[in-house]
Amino acid sequence: YDSPPLIQLNFITLPLRNADLRPIISGQFQLFYELIRGTPPYRQSESIIVDVTGTPIVRRLPLPVVLEASCGILDPQSLFVNVVVRAYPELG
Repeated sequence: YDSPPLIQLNFITLPLRNADLRPIISGQFQLFYELIRGTPPYRQSESIIVDVTGTPIVRRLPLPVVLEASCGILDPQSLFVNVVVRAYPELG
């Protein structure tokens, strides 16, 4: 992950996508940073091993709603139906 240049900060928060971490749940990753200033060679930090813990969450899209369906049954004589598809911004 790249991050924007930092000026005089003692910490940084790196937002990580759930999709990138899901495959390594119960595993580990190695983290380090590189100081890029001027010309190479750039300075690299010591690295740290980070344990990844969690439970995978299956993300499913919300079910569409057919307004004319009564108890899940659609009148076979209906020529047209209205379907509501709910927004799912959390899956962005």
